[in-house]
Amino acid sequence: MSRKLIISEEEQKEIKKLYNLSEQDYLRAGIESLLKNIFSKKKEDGKKPEDKESISSIDGKVKITGYSGDKLNNINIFIDEMNKMGITDPLHQIGILSVAAKESSFNSFKEKSYCSTPDNRIINVFGNKRGNRCKSLKCDDSKFFECVYGKNSGVSLGNNQTGDGAKFIGRGFNQITGRANYEKISRLTGLDLISNPSLLEDPRVAAKAAILYYTKGKSANSLPKFNDKKKSVEYFADLTSGSNSQRARENAFDKMDNFNIA
Repeated sequence: MSRKLIISEEEQKEIKKLYNLSEQDYLRAGIESLLKNIFSKKKEDGKKPEDKESISSIDGKVKITGYSGDKLNNINIFIDEMNKMGITDPLHQIGILSVAAKESSFNSFKEKSYCSTPDNRIINVFGNKRGNRCKSLKCDDSKFFECVYGKNSGVSLGNNQTGDGAKFIGRGFNQITGRANYEKISRLTGLDLISNPSLLEDPRVAAKAAILYYTKGKSANSLPKFNDKKKSVEYFADLTSGSNSQRARENAFDKMDNFNIA
């Protein structure tokens, strides 16, 4: 006959806080095994459970560590959107999350004004030609973005109408920029991002757009199967970068330890 663990209210609060669990998740999470893990480690090294790196969330089959607050909420939105799209393999999810982490750190935002940005930084971001040509306009957002992204900017973003540069600035988790990219994501999501580009500032829309971008719109069934998460991360890093970029792979590898199979 197995021995039952009796958990005090104080211990319950500790576990919920440590694992960021709701009451419902707490009841589903297999608390006995969690307690055995936590308090056995406490005995081993004499540290309190909260001294160890905590599990921020357990969502489905992916265990997330090292994130909290808005970033953790955005990760859970990513997972929810992947599940809706049929991407339920935890190794696929870990690969996509690792790439998203290195691309955006799960911050969904609209490209900000460069008014307070030093001129040399602008030149570094936009290149010598565009940077030098546009830096004097940096405190006028409409003129500046038209200069660096617009139809006469010299970059191929599909911006073919006056005002497109400022209208289709970087948005979302992967900073989608330019009319052509907005049109592509519009086709993939079924949303009219040309008429409503600000939709990409919504974390849920941004997550869906990023997943479609990272997978190149492939269906879950057409994604290859992997035996370990490193292979998955490598695949999605290559797919996103469009090449076998060692730098893209390594940056994604640096993030993958935050995601494991629960």
